[in-house]
Amino acid sequence: MTRRTHSSISSHFPCGRLLRLGSALIRELIDAADNWLGFKRLELTVYTDNAPAIRLYERFGFEREGIRRSYAFKAGAYVDALGMARLRY
Repeated sequence: MTRRTHSSISSHFPCGRLLRLGSALIRELIDAADNWLGFKRLELTVYTDNAPAIRLYERFGFEREGIRRSYAFKAGAYVDALGMARLRY
């Protein structure tokens, strides 16, 4: 039995404009993970300066797990990212 797998979805939603789409996407991913795939843990990474996305993920039960310093080079500077996860008990 596979204990761990990785999928990547990159989303770049402009602040506030497409959060309804983001909510719908996260809702469907969680539904599939919980009810069809039997995943216990979902993980994601988000830039620390993306407050609207962080709030969205927290509304869906994701919790902050740690900061990844200098995670990526963005717009001419290194930026941090936040690791988040959602556990199903």
